[in-house]
Amino acid sequence: MRPYGPSPYVVHLTAFLEDRIDLQRDDDFVKQAMFEIARTEGAFLKAAPAYSGSTGTRFLLQPPPPRK
Repeated sequence: MRPYGPSPYVVHLTAFLEDRIDLQRDDDFVKQAMFEIARTEGAFLKAAPAYSGSTGTRFLLQPPPPRK
């Protein structure tokens, strides 16, 4: 779930903590899955460099397309 709005929404890996426990997957598995979704579904999820001064990647849920 994400808040409604026109801006991308940052997704934190900690949001998947309960699912990772159920699936028995580690951070690296979840991160690679997120990269694959960003690669194949760019209108839904984008990967971007972490905030300046830190290393890593942040994942951004994209806003829904405008309604017609």
